[in-house]
Amino acid sequence: MPVSGEREAVLYVPGLCGREDQRTAFRAAVQGLELPHWEMLAGRGRQEQGGRHGGLRAEFYAGLWQCLGLEPLPEGGGPLAAYALWGLRGERPEGCWLRADPVCLEADRDRLVMRAVPELDAEECAALEQAFAAHLRAEGLHLEAAGGAWYLQAGEHQEWHASPVHQSLGEDLHPHLPRGPHGRRWRRLLNEVQMLLHEHEINQERRRRGAQPANSLWFWGVGALPAAAPAPRSWSAVWTMDAVTRGLARAGGFPARTLPEHGEAWLAAGPAPGRHLLVWEGLRSGLWAAARSGDVERWSALLAEWESRWLGPLCAALGAGHLTGLAVCDERGACWRLQRRDLRRWWRRRRPFHESL
Repeated sequence: MPVSGEREAVLYVPGLCGREDQRTAFRAAVQGLELPHWEMLAGRGRQEQGGRHGGLRAEFYAGLWQCLGLEPLPEGGGPLAAYALWGLRGERPEGCWLRADPVCLEADRDRLVMRAVPELDAEECAALEQAFAAHLRAEGLHLEAAGGAWYLQAGEHQEWHASPVHQSLGEDLHPHLPRGPHGRRWRRLLNEVQMLLHEHEINQERRRRGAQPANSLWFWGVGALPAAAPAPRSWSAVWTMDAVTRGLARAGGFPARTLPEHGEAWLAAGPAPGRHLLVWEGLRSGLWAAARSGDVERWSALLAEWESRWLGPLCAALGAGHLTGLAVCDERGACWRLQRRDLRRWWRRRRPFHESL
C-alpha cells in the first residue's frame, strides 16, 4: 500500500496479450502499430510474470481474483451469480443463486457449439421469460431479472458446476456442461428448455430477419457466498462497469466505483490517495473477447484505443507527479510496473509491444 498521499493505479486488462495458441497472428497484427506509452512502460518499468499461462484458457475472473488478493476461485468459477447480485443490489444475497443466460446453440458436425449470447430487447426478454419461467418454477427455481440478466434462486444447496458462459463461446459444449453430483439434473433442464425455445415465435422472427435465435439457456455461476473473510491486499477503490467485479470488491471490503470512460476523466474525479484497481475490460466486448474469438483486427484496434484513452493519460499523470506508480496486469498473472523514479531511466530502450507477446 502506498504511503499517505501517494497514489498508484493498477489496470487489469485481460486479453492484453492475445491468445498464446495464435501468437504469430497476434504479433503480426501489432507490427507497425504505434504504442508509445506502452513502449515506455515496458522499456523503463519492470515485468513480473505470474504462475499461470495460456491466454486461451486463462479465465477472466480468476485473474481478477488474483489482482484483488482474494482466495483462488473454485472449479467452475464459484458463486459468480451471487457476486453479481451483490454488485447490482449493494446488499449481500442469501442462499444459492445461478445465472441463466439466453444463448444461441448450433450443431457443428458431430458437436454442439455456443455461437453467441444474443442481444434481446425488452419485449423479446418478456416473451422468452414467460416461456420458461413456469417450467423452472415447477423445479423449485425462482427467477429474478437484474441488470439485464436472469438469475435463478435454488431452494437447496447445489453440488455442480459448469463453465462460465463467456468461457464456453465458440467451443464444443460437451466439456463445459454441468458436472458434479447434481449435474445430471441440470443437463436435463438444459435439454427441456431447448425444446421450449426452439420453435418459439420470437426465435422464428429472429431467424426471419437474420438474427441469431435465443434457443437455449446456459446455467452457470452457481453457489452461495462464502463467509466474509478480510482480504490480505488493500485497495482504496475498485473501478469497474461489471456487476461481478463490484460484488468481488465488496466481498474484499473495498469500495466499488463506476469506471469513467477514459483516464483523463478518472484523474479529474480526484481519486483518493492509495492503490486503485481499474478494470477496463468487459466480457462480451473488448480485448479479452476479441482475443478469445481470434479476431486480431478488432483486438489490435481496441489495443490502440486502450493505449490512447487510458495508458497515455496515466503515463502523463505519472510524469507530472499526480501518480507515484502505474501497473498493467493481465489474466495470466503477468504484470508490468512503472514507478515515477523509473522515468529517469533514459538509457533503457523502449520495447515494442510485440516483444511482450
